[in-house]
Amino acid sequence: MAFTYNPQEMLGRPLPDVVLYKDTPDNPVRVRDLFAGKKGVLFGIPGAFTPRCTKTHVPHFRDRADELHAAGIETIVCMSVNDPYVMAAFAEYTNAVGKVEFLADMKGEMTHALGTTMDAENYLGNKRTRRFSSLIDDNVIKSLNVEFKRGGDAYTIAGVDTILRQLKETEKYKIAVYEKSIDMEKPPQVLPGTPQPAH
Repeated sequence: MAFTYNPQEMLGRPLPDVVLYKDTPDNPVRVRDLFAGKKGVLFGIPGAFTPRCTKTHVPHFRDRADELHAAGIETIVCMSVNDPYVMAAFAEYTNAVGKVEFLADMKGEMTHALGTTMDAENYLGNKRTRRFSSLIDDNVIKSLNVEFKRGGDAYTIAGVDTILRQLKETEKYKIAVYEKSIDMEKPPQVLPGTPQPAH
């Protein structure tokens, strides 16, 4: 398994100029158009209708969308390496329509560009994205939180609480933050040299 980029290297860079798809293959959406002039969240899931994505990850962003909006987030986007019909059905199934935008990374191009590709052929049939969340500010990647535990399907740092904390950190310190979960019993790693708030 190899990354096109090290995810950490994406910090502070513009969001990749990639087209995703909403509802049908005939409805392309340029990702940069969604975040232009806005502060938002992009989060990735390994697969629609998989247990952790359905029961935990998406519901957390759905149920706390108002909290995120109150903190300054203007748009919330979920992406997955699925087809757009599946993503549209998943949005309905999770009752997240109007709270979260669901987009299909049909060819895995955004996943590849972000460096979050994982080999899920043994259980999902193809390459997928690791679970992640990212704070985007006017198309600049301000944080990237990538799950490496459980083969990329863990859910420890890719949620709402991490994003809310990073909103405060990136505003206070004017820095970009990278975190990842790993299989060893250690806390999430923060980019070396990143100032930490006093506790």
